[in-house]
Amino acid sequence: MKKQIVRMSHQQFNQHMRALIAHHVAPSLAVTAVQGCETVVSEGYGHPVLGEEAVASAETVYLYASMTKLFTATAVMQLREQGLVELDRPVRDYVQDFPLRSASGREITMRHLLSHSSGMANPLPIQWVHLADEPAVTLDALTNRLLAKFRRLTFEPGARYAYSNLGYLVLGQLVERVSGESFLQYVHRHILDVLAMHRTGFSYAHLHDQNIAIGYARSFNPMTILAHFMMDRRIWGASRDGYSGFRQFLLDGSSYGGLLGSVSDLGYFMQAYLHGGMFQGRQLLKASTIQEMWTPQRDNQDKEFVIKRPMPRNVGLGWHMDGSGETRHCYHLGNAGGFLNEVRLYPELNYGIAVLGNETSYDTGVVTNTIVTRSK
Repeated sequence: MKKQIVRMSHQQFNQHMRALIAHHVAPSLAVTAVQGCETVVSEGYGHPVLGEEAVASAETVYLYASMTKLFTATAVMQLREQGLVELDRPVRDYVQDFPLRSASGREITMRHLLSHSSGMANPLPIQWVHLADEPAVTLDALTNRLLAKFRRLTFEPGARYAYSNLGYLVLGQLVERVSGESFLQYVHRHILDVLAMHRTGFSYAHLHDQNIAIGYARSFNPMTILAHFMMDRRIWGASRDGYSGFRQFLLDGSSYGGLLGSVSDLGYFMQAYLHGGMFQGRQLLKASTIQEMWTPQRDNQDKEFVIKRPMPRNVGLGWHMDGSGETRHCYHLGNAGGFLNEVRLYPELNYGIAVLGNETSYDTGVVTNTIVTRSK
């Protein structure tokens, strides 16, 4: 059953969040809610590292994981605004060594990649990790190796929706080839710096403190047990209070899930999207571009893509959409190695809320289904 949107005062919301922590939903949760250009909530709850006294705050750093795809999509749309790319041109026009096309000869376009409708495989990324103090596999090396291994499309490009991390790795390559910058440099210069997201990046090197959450998974969850056999054993850390902890690690393939940062920084990202692409006088995107990204995409028969499980919803460019009327929302989840997060925008309400958590099985909707009202 679809959960209803709940309106709460700031005080009620704090009580709600403390109750979630008391019921061990996750070791810690960090939340920011914005109303237009104003911050309504920006707080942390619980402990980012079990066994330590430090409590989470809005500045605690968590792995964003697949929410990174929103930044990749933003980068692509910036290049489109500059006239450097066209969404319906073949990917190989920009990434000349891109090897995939359908048996019919239909080319994969950037629109297909942005909307997860390319037909490309979605290999399990559980081994695309490295310890934080080790060098990363380059974006090209990882992407090209995977493209060589997964050459067969699962369906005709544009025929239907099927989530693909690999597609967003290719978009990262495209950003590099078109901009002449590395993907990491591009995102820092044209997105993070524009939005003053100073606690966000692709490594922990930019941080000057240890306000960093450790990822956890419930020790006796069958998926956790399976992951112990599938992941690099060095990634696993100490177990405590029924949780298996991870050591600090980073994801290979920066453009599909490599960002880490604070929930307060995500508040700036949400503000820009809700304010027509503007943030403190600086432009991230045009308002018309944002509306295009929030427009349901269509298949080869001109029907809207419908994601059928667990309930019907649509996909835009980078964003997923659900609901109707004033509760229509655009969102993206991020789930990897002990972290589960969601960023959600309610365009008709000019409201956004994001939650970061260091546990993999809780329902982000217990936070993002709430509208926190401003104190009068």
